Amino acid sequence: EYKGHSFASIIRYDDQWRRMGGWMIPQTVIERMQPYAASGGALGPDGLLYLTGHDRPEMYVLAAPVMGPKLVHIATIDIDVEGQAFAWDKSSGDRVVYGISRPNRQVRGFTVPKVVLPQGLKPLTQIDFEL
Repeated sequence: EYKGHSFASIIRYDDQWRRMGGWMIPQTVIERMQPYAASGGALGPDGLLYLTGHDRPEMYVLAAPVMGPKLVHIATIDIDVEGQAFAWDKSSGDRVVYGISRPNRQVRGFTVPKVVLPQGLKPLTQIDFEL
């Protein structure tokens, strides 16, 4: 038997593939992605974590708590693809993402709006883990 989707987590590794730390995905995001866990995820240019599930046309934006084991769900963005993997276009100065529309068998590009980081939270790129 396997663990269910509610055990989904984000793990951070160093360049030697040693586990440095991690967080649980908040329940608000787990509920939107169920019965699966995340399908796509990447750090945005703002250092926040952007996740997609498997079938909803939504992207979930997560920030790091100052303390505690769970990331904080700060926004849900409607997107033009039905979940799945995606990639930031690093060649563009804009916030462009490419994703796959499975039902339409298309790769689609779209702009992700800027997300305001609530006071007291941090981008994941500002969290240091020490061994």
